[in-house]
Amino acid sequence: MLSSRAKNRSLPLETTPDFIAPLALPAPRIPSAEAHGGINLTDLANPTIAVLIGPYQSFDVGDTLEVLWDDPPVQVGKAPIEGHTTFATVPIASASIRRAGSGSKSCQYNFYRARFPAQPLPSPVIPIVVKIDAPGDPDIGGSDVNPKLLAPQVIPSTIDMAQATAGVDVIVPAWLNMAVGDKLTIFWGDKVKVAVDPAALIVGQPTTVHITEATIIEGQDNPALPVYYDIFDIVDNWSEFSLETPVNVSASTRLFDAPYLAEAPTGSLNVPDLGGRAGTAVVYVKQVGIVAGDTVTLFWNGLTSGNVPTPFPIPPQIVGTTPTLNFTVPNATLAALTQGSATFFYKVEGPGAVLKGTSGIASLNITGPVAGQLRLPIGPFWPAMDIAGRVVVSRLSDPSVVVIHTDADQPAWSEYRAWLKCTGAAGRTFESPKQDASPLVPINTYVTKAFIQNELALNNHLVTLTFVVEKKLDGSGRQESPATVATLA
Repeated sequence: MLSSRAKNRSLPLETTPDFIAPLALPAPRIPSAEAHGGINLTDLANPTIAVLIGPYQSFDVGDTLEVLWDDPPVQVGKAPIEGHTTFATVPIASASIRRAGSGSKSCQYNFYRARFPAQPLPSPVIPIVVKIDAPGDPDIGGSDVNPKLLAPQVIPSTIDMAQATAGVDVIVPAWLNMAVGDKLTIFWGDKVKVAVDPAALIVGQPTTVHITEATIIEGQDNPALPVYYDIFDIVDNWSEFSLETPVNVSASTRLFDAPYLAEAPTGSLNVPDLGGRAGTAVVYVKQVGIVAGDTVTLFWNGLTSGNVPTPFPIPPQIVGTTPTLNFTVPNATLAALTQGSATFFYKVEGPGAVLKGTSGIASLNITGPVAGQLRLPIGPFWPAMDIAGRVVVSRLSDPSVVVIHTDADQPAWSEYRAWLKCTGAAGRTFESPKQDASPLVPINTYVTKAFIQNELALNNHLVTLTFVVEKKLDGSGRQESPATVATLA
């Protein structure tokens, strides 16, 4: 039976709020953290860090957002909703983040509605990795060499042909602030880099890295080849470069003529010109020092458009009576390097695998359309533009949403992720989080108003909005579509 109050609609009901389930609230986002996997020292150098909340359709003027940090939660920021919007930004003091220290932290917020201020609605909790120190503890504002990073040890420090064939070891001492997730790179000279598997690092222990014959040859002979290293941590704090160890490399007593690709004698290959055929790397063996019975090994190192190294093993061949040796490079290997590059060279060994020498290094620029390459829109659309195509800062929402449209007739969109990069006159940039793309689904990305106002010199300056895409699988196939626009305060 209904109560008398329920029957009489004119009587006031109890002030029970129209609850919104907590899961209906979007999780908070920290755009600067999304760009590099967490909050780093570059972020903390700013007075505040922006927490982005939205999109949410039920914000009203007078509502309040309270950001909580760590566990147990501590309030680190609070901001009112001042206009009709679906997004809100709450600045939090960088000092508050520093006080909580490094580690995996939690971030959430309470949503206080103006009508029911005593009954906050909690948001989902997100984890955020924070690092308040950098590997190697570099001095801020110094040179790009960190004297606290001890020089590596190279064994042996004098390398001849026989030692190059076996390879050498580089021992990197443990560094200050060493942590799980650190990424170590060895520089063998100033042109050749060796990335070390992070799983090979043991915190607090020196790291031994084997340098292969191919790397030694590519680095070329040098009586004082500089060997050094650097480290990026899990949130891209940089160690700067270590001190150097000079190494005497004399691994080839003879430098043979460089090989070449028959289909690209000038060093530039357009993949469609192959018509699906393989390429042929040619080694001319009628040279002084090469005789019948010698073994020639070709080294092929490709680099995709996304800067992903792609070495390709090629079986060695024995020198016979013909003036050349022809090494097959599969069409698929070349196609995978479209918009990328390759270097290749060879070594010559006599009886008993005795190294006679190495060749010059051939470089190859590889062009052509990437498989599934996209037609990008010519710049993104920014709603805050005036009739002259200028961005009017006073019209910007917070954050300022940028809409990028994808074509329905390009199914390749499903293979890509996309994001927006904003560059201003001061050279500083903002990058929105990467989003998976789909055909015909507009990509709603954004630039925060706080970034625009605080980081870019906008009065009558130019801002470049660049739409960037890359393959989800491996980061290859990167394309950019920039549009430069004028701005008005």
